[in-house]
Amino acid sequence: VAGALGAATASLALYWKLQPGLASAVVAGLGFMAVAVARPALAMALLCAVLPIEGIAAGSTHMSEVRLIGIATFAIWLAHLLLYGHRIKINRTFLLGAALVFWAGISIMWGTSLDTIGSSYFTMIQMLLLFLLTINVVESEMDFRIVLAGLLLGALVTSPLSMNVFMENVVERARAFEAQNPNGYAMTVGFAIISGLYLMRTEKNRLLRLFFMFSSV
Repeated sequence: VAGALGAATASLALYWKLQPGLASAVVAGLGFMAVAVARPALAMALLCAVLPIEGIAAGSTHMSEVRLIGIATFAIWLAHLLLYGHRIKINRTFLLGAALVFWAGISIMWGTSLDTIGSSYFTMIQMLLLFLLTINVVESEMDFRIVLAGLLLGALVTSPLSMNVFMENVVERARAFEAQNPNGYAMTVGFAIISGLYLMRTEKNRLLRLFFMFSSV
């Protein structure tokens, strides 16, 4: 991974004068991926950080930014498994979820609205894969705190944008939310507040406790 990162950085240096912004972003992204492969909880934290964006600024209903980052996070986790020789962990809850997804797949055969059923079934598969990712990536208390901090920071950063969106008139709001989900955003922010309260309660550093407290408010 380090070698690939060095080669990519060297090649991008040739184009630095032409597109410095793009080259900087790519190098930063490659650097983050190299670190995240060693600790996939960082990629999971990034995924949680962008969750609020889908509720207020999603660009597409078919392939949102969250899904793209989710795919990248899953790929980073698979690279971690291959490079470190870890095995995939499963538990009874995952097996029960897999059984439910399997039964739901069979139930599609007697469904009436295949478009609606297919969309819901695809969401179930995504949730099952997300649960599999979570039980494998979050291996310690520190990993858990990193993921919660990512969710809290994402909600904190998007809060000014959300207030601007919600203050628009009804027509503009309806147009803006055509590919978005304000109820999903509210639910995500609710989880972020709970995460902030948990981090505030368990954090020993006073400055960080104050930060988590004000972030939750």
